[in-house]
Amino acid sequence: MSAVFTAMFAVGAVPWARSGRQGVDLLDERLGPDAGASGSAPRALDLGCGTGADATELARRGWAVTGVDDVPRALAAARRRARDAGVEVRLVRGDVGDLTGLDLVGPAPAGQEDFRAVLDVGCLHGLGAAHRAAVARGLDAVTEPGALLAVLAWAPARRLPPLPRGLDAGDLRASLPGWSLEHVEPARDDLVPRWLHRTRPTWHVLARR
Repeated sequence: MSAVFTAMFAVGAVPWARSGRQGVDLLDERLGPDAGASGSAPRALDLGCGTGADATELARRGWAVTGVDDVPRALAAARRRARDAGVEVRLVRGDVGDLTGLDLVGPAPAGQEDFRAVLDVGCLHGLGAAHRAAVARGLDAVTEPGALLAVLAWAPARRLPPLPRGLDAGDLRASLPGWSLEHVEPARDDLVPRWLHRTRPTWHVLARR
């Protein structure tokens, strides 16, 4: 799948739009970027961060953010976006299915290695079951107990690649057995391109047990 997205970026064809502001709001409202006991900012992970719009917004709100993507051109755009916004975002190239094999943290204060929040704007819903299981194992390893995961996913349907199959609540429960589904709400119309409305994009918020 990453090869498809790399090719699309190479020719300037980026038909999707990241609509993660609602997910950022959902995480922020429930957790908030309050400093921990060490005085360090809480850590947030953006899966498939793309061009960094949501990672940058999280950083602006006080989170220590790491974004992961496997498309070099997208990461280059994310670096420019964070720089222009005057915030720091750690950007890592790699497969979201290998989170434990990536340097997601770098130098960090003791007790701040794990992530409190994870944002997924249309990443999991495009992966096969085995790949989602690998992501789930990685998330269990890099998040703290009680961490929240906000997932934007299209409703399941048969679609031609590279369009994602989609996910629903049942798929997420099966894919993330270590997490509880806490909240479901439709994506706001003002954050989703009109042509995507037919896909019924929905936000799911899960908590790590």
